[in-house]
Amino acid sequence: MAHALATCCFCGVGCGIYLETSGDRIVGAYPSMSHPANRGRICVRGWHVHEVASSPDRLKAPLLRKKGALVEVSWDEAYGFIAERLRAIRDRHGPDAIGFVSSTHCSNEESYLLQKLARSVIGTNNVDHGISVHRTNTIQALSEMLGVPAATCSIADIERSDVIVVDGVDLAKGSPTIGGWVLRARLRGAKVIVVGARHSRIAVNADMFLQNRPRTEIHLYGAMAKIIVDRGLMDMKFIKARCRGYEEFLARVKEYDVLWAAEQCDVPPESIEEAALAFARAGIVIRDCDAEL
Repeated sequence: MAHALATCCFCGVGCGIYLETSGDRIVGAYPSMSHPANRGRICVRGWHVHEVASSPDRLKAPLLRKKGALVEVSWDEAYGFIAERLRAIRDRHGPDAIGFVSSTHCSNEESYLLQKLARSVIGTNNVDHGISVHRTNTIQALSEMLGVPAATCSIADIERSDVIVVDGVDLAKGSPTIGGWVLRARLRGAKVIVVGARHSRIAVNADMFLQNRPRTEIHLYGAMAKIIVDRGLMDMKFIKARCRGYEEFLARVKEYDVLWAAEQCDVPPESIEEAALAFARAGIVIRDCDAEL
């Protein structure tokens, strides 16, 4: 039985998996022990990823519409039809008359090849992603606040963290492998703080679950910042080296009333204080949040 290393694309973690093949069929899957994202662990979806490839509902040949009906054709005919239509549209209407949309289940390598086709072959920058509608704000916020439109740490940093804040996301459902990293970090001594309106497996196992009213996170974090500032627990060396607009931020934070914020969030002020002090006193903190926050 042959084995091939691949990437699981069910979620954004990108776990390393080996696919087992027998003849022309994929018959099994198991985790890569050395892959940095999962280190020999995968979720139930990963264990059953081969069932998608072997599903009787899966298309095994291209379908081309002829005389109003979709019929099976060869790959050569399908590629020829696509290339001819793209060339005709580009020649008649220009390259920007064509757009390319990448699936959320494509790997980074597949998305890279698609944009190369768009830019280098067709000559257009009309390239988008399936989740850009609700991720655009996230990218803009990360660029403005952190300087880069992406995470500033690796998955492996989770196990080195002192405090992990999970905000508005159910890791056990959305990214189970990351949820496992968080739970194992807690077993090693990290403090896990969950912020959100709904219960989750991570919340049940967290050190603190700040179950706030929906859309009141800004008041919760404002109150935490107020407590940190009042206690003089700011990392001024980091702030002076890497932050802009701190004086303006400080002026806004001083206006916060912790008791008022706690009432707005429906979170006890004692819990907010405990979370703020844990956050401020930790050496390494990771925050994993929902894209819409």
